[in-house]
Amino acid sequence: FTVVDNITIVHLDEIEDVSEINEIHKSCKNYDHKSFKNLIKLYHRNGQNLTGIFNNIDGNAANFDTFVTEISQYSHPLSFIGLAETNIDANLKDLYRIPGYLSEYTNKLRDKSKGSGVGIYINESLTYTRIDKLCMCTPNLESVFVSITNVGRPQTVGVLYRPPGGSDKDALHEFESLLNQVPDRNVILLGDFNFNLFNKGSASFENILYGNNFIPLISLATHHKPGCVPSLIDNILTNSTDNIVSAGLLDTRVSHHSPIFCILECSMPEEPELDPCKPKYDYCESNMTKFLEDIQTNFCGQVCYNVENFEIFANKIKLLIEENFLIESESFKKSKRNMIANPWITPGIIASVKKKKVPTATLR
Repeated sequence: FTVVDNITIVHLDEIEDVSEINEIHKSCKNYDHKSFKNLIKLYHRNGQNLTGIFNNIDGNAANFDTFVTEISQYSHPLSFIGLAETNIDANLKDLYRIPGYLSEYTNKLRDKSKGSGVGIYINESLTYTRIDKLCMCTPNLESVFVSITNVGRPQTVGVLYRPPGGSDKDALHEFESLLNQVPDRNVILLGDFNFNLFNKGSASFENILYGNNFIPLISLATHHKPGCVPSLIDNILTNSTDNIVSAGLLDTRVSHHSPIFCILECSMPEEPELDPCKPKYDYCESNMTKFLEDIQTNFCGQVCYNVENFEIFANKIKLLIEENFLIESESFKKSKRNMIANPWITPGIIASVKKKKVPTATLR
């Protein structure tokens, strides 16, 4: 949304994003061993696909061997594996090896023997570098980050854990600071954030996610503890939804947390062919002024739009965009302008020229 003169304007791409987020959440499913095995077998026919899994393991000493036994049964090796609450320091990582993988750990909190520590395992077929500036361990947030580079679209992968005993406010501040440092595309964050997305109390966390263009892929309960209401505290976050193939949960647990996964398409996207019939829009100053005037006329002091009639609101915005900015295709076909004989000067350029007191003729 953009606010201009106290008027909220909904962008077309944001309307489409709402629908896309809804579809992603609806497609999140729980997979048993057989169905997940078939899923990764199907999508790994393309060598550029990556599959990542995350699990709060609740202690390497207690559950690591069982976890590795479970994941070793899949027909295709996983690309990366994130673990939280490992309860070990980085110098002990070689005690917990997975054949065919290299690992990176961040030290746990010094004064905690339990409930701390994060690590990531990367398949040895992948080339990666550790991103030290994003690796941290505070009482509020723990993280380890790597960059995977030998795929068509290099991926930044982070594993995070928020200790529930830390400060929520400080954790959110540190988390947002991390988001401000990562690339604006192709970032995957796996973690136990200890903010339950089923509760309204997670609003601040969600605002930071969406405000930094990150989308949660998991929409089902991930934490099941006897005597407690199931909660959604583990998740996979991304700022590039165009390469998400699938995401969901696995029904084999070694702790109170369900393993969660995502499959990414990482080949280079094909360059789209230019479509001569595709609608073209002119967002010049005069058209924008007319658009804002129409917004004032059509929305101020009229119907109060909400969740129930949002589609009507969105369609009205789309209609006004078409009426004010769309250029008729016939106008393009008949135009004889070119960069030499008749260069294209929009009203916006002319207005800028006049403002700078530079003769328009000098641009011709």
